[in-house]
Amino acid sequence: MLKVTYSTNGIPNADNQSEELAIHLYENETEYSTSTDSLITAIRLAVTLGKIPHDEVVIIFKDEELTIDEVGNLKQFPKGFCDSERWMLHRMIKARSQRSKSTEGEQT
Repeated sequence: MLKVTYSTNGIPNADNQSEELAIHLYENETEYSTSTDSLITAIRLAVTLGKIPHDEVVIIFKDEELTIDEVGNLKQFPKGFCDSERWMLHRMIKARSQRSKSTEGEQT
């Protein structure tokens, strides 16, 4: 079984190598620590594609074991887990909206 710990102290991995690394870890390691969201997503993709059995991998986040179902879904998704990109995109959309409103006000 592969146990992958997701934390800010984990090893950063290149996004473009995440899929290959996910398979490598499953085939060669039992434990790994990462700070990279894309590796977690790549592991979920490998499960979905049938390259990693869902019951052969567990993700550890803040001492909580997160399991993946047969189609790559996480059964739990705690706050703070792999959400940095989502929050940055949320902030970017909000800033664009505010900027658009500001520009509209200047045109009237």
